[in-house]
Amino acid sequence: MHALILTCNTGQGHNSVAQALCRHLTEGGDTCRVADALQFISPSVSGIISRWHDLLYRHAPYLIRRGYSACERNPSFSAEGTAVYRFLQRGADGLYEEIKKSACDVILCTHVFAALMVTALKKSRRLSAFTAFVATDYTCSPMVNQTQMDCYYIPHASLMHEFCASGIPKSRIRVSGIPLRTHFYRNKTREAAKRALQLPTEHAHILLCASVFRTKSTARLCNALLATLSRGTQISVICGKNAAALKQLSRIFGENECVHLYGYTQGLYALMESADLVVTKPGGVSVTEACNKGVPMLLVDTVGGCESHNLAFLVARDCAIAEKNEREAPLHCKRLLSDAAERARMQAACKAISLNGAEAIFQHLHSCIGV
Repeated sequence: MHALILTCNTGQGHNSVAQALCRHLTEGGDTCRVADALQFISPSVSGIISRWHDLLYRHAPYLIRRGYSACERNPSFSAEGTAVYRFLQRGADGLYEEIKKSACDVILCTHVFAALMVTALKKSRRLSAFTAFVATDYTCSPMVNQTQMDCYYIPHASLMHEFCASGIPKSRIRVSGIPLRTHFYRNKTREAAKRALQLPTEHAHILLCASVFRTKSTARLCNALLATLSRGTQISVICGKNAAALKQLSRIFGENECVHLYGYTQGLYALMESADLVVTKPGGVSVTEACNKGVPMLLVDTVGGCESHNLAFLVARDCAIAEKNEREAPLHCKRLLSDAAERARMQAACKAISLNGAEAIFQHLHSCIGV
């Protein structure tokens, strides 16, 4: 089997899922290629959209909330003939040439833009490849209703009704879970994970994703946690690709033995394994990673949109608690860290919704195309 996996550089979650699928397929003996769908319109378009998404996400999340809400209110926003449809259709010729060149028999889309491009292509040209959309959030996102794929892989069975209500035939929906990197399907004990990172096993460990807040807010939160929690509590802060935040926080906490700062790291799985609590935003992939590691979450919804749906899904299943800003977070952390029974209940709830999405999709694809 040869798969073409189409992603989109609007947030790392879609790329992460694409890479996880590619690696799992490759390890299973298949061949695959990951491509940014917007590149087929033009590399400059892809770069502009990616940069603006990151800027809005960090500095004007209210615009993302409004845009998402507008799309939810208008189910025909990306229907055939609309400006969005015509814009994405501009990449159809380049995408078709890539499909012919790679001779793929499977096309997987981890972003709705990619699925819309493939849909436009299917309407104008004959495609023999099996096409599928891989949902990366715990909701049926806007514009998915305008796609025409052979299969829709969704994160949880409870979302079946939502996808069907949007017009997706039930016969095309498959519950798989969200695909993750292999490390997130393997677990050490929390104590062993702490020892591997040279963290004291007798103290609690909080994993804080700095992308939730602006840098000044992250610093205030770290100081508040240090003042509120038991002496010796360890705090690991993930700054991701925000080098400026890492530099500023290093100036403030560089000498503090209880605060550990990280930039972009491939070792997030190890940090999650060792964490007693994760403070993060409700991105679909990041919360799935935490669930697979059985880590209770304090979720701060700063962006809204699909992340609000993720938050509601997890809170309803006792996997997480929610907070609107950082001011009350230290008290919530203190309460959870002092209540082992509640943490154990949340850990069990996380594990109860965890699926091996990469393996489920791998097995289903092979059963569908007979290889």
